[in-house]
Amino acid sequence: MSTALTAASDAYPMDGVRGDFTWFDNERVIRFGRDALRNVESLLRDHGFGRYALLTTERAVASAPRVCDGAAVILHVPQGAVP
Repeated sequence: MSTALTAASDAYPMDGVRGDFTWFDNERVIRFGRDALRNVESLLRDHGFGRYALLTTERAVASAPRVCDGAAVILHVPQGAVP
């Protein structure tokens, strides 16, 4: 499975980021920002994502149950800064 969705929740400050963004890179879509989960289901559907790998934190899973339900696999990443 090479398709992945990454969503950042509003739980962490966005130092250095000037706003929400959606980035498409080949078979990946990265959605970042305070409203990252808004319209995510239609975003995935409209861009041909069926089942997907979801990279998220354990804490964020509770805020996106429908996104998690659609995932073929959920990969938990540690919270904190991204190197």
